[in-house]
Amino acid sequence: VWEQPVYGPISIKENIEVGRRVISIKASSGIPGNPTAFYTLIKGSTEQTNLRDTFYLSQRTDNVETFADIYVNYPLDYERIQEYNLTVRVENNGIQQLASEATVYIIVEDVNDETPIFANKEHATVLEGMPPATFVTKVEAVDQDGTYPNNKVYYEIVSKDGTNNFFTIDRESGDIFTKIEFDRELQQSYTIEVKAYDGAPSSRPKTNVTEMNS
Repeated sequence: VWEQPVYGPISIKENIEVGRRVISIKASSGIPGNPTAFYTLIKGSTEQTNLRDTFYLSQRTDNVETFADIYVNYPLDYERIQEYNLTVRVENNGIQQLASEATVYIIVEDVNDETPIFANKEHATVLEGMPPATFVTKVEAVDQDGTYPNNKVYYEIVSKDGTNNFFTIDRESGDIFTKIEFDRELQQSYTIEVKAYDGAPSSRPKTNVTEMNS
């Protein structure tokens, strides 16, 4: 007999270590004087129900009581699977063998484990004599994290060789604009290095290069 038919929801981070215990649950044998119970983690028909043995069960006896400890068996990935419904079966060892099942509901939480990735290296041209605030090009990076702010991308021009004196970028859209009126006789080309980072505190920035001719 289970202490409760459903355990959870239990929230765990997707970067939880393999081998870490998620929960310990217990059922009684239903037989007075014979507390022994045997647990089995049922393999379901989908990955969410442990088809690939993402979790495993270890039986533990403590002070004559028997527990089912559930551990992480393989790395988790929020971008693939956000929740698991595990079925644990318990049986006694009586002459009349009895069994029942309980559900363990696990929610996987997203962590900032994906770096923004730029789609392409950009090339652009702007005519000399065009006024400041002229649109030059647009850069775009994608972050595969599953939730905000981990997947929200921001942009910034890297201050290098004075490039940020000539161009500005919209922090959210990635649109690049001129800051001055260009003169081809003074300089014909510029290299703009753009940094993309996400909105999480643990963001790992990625840079991309845009080449512009005047």
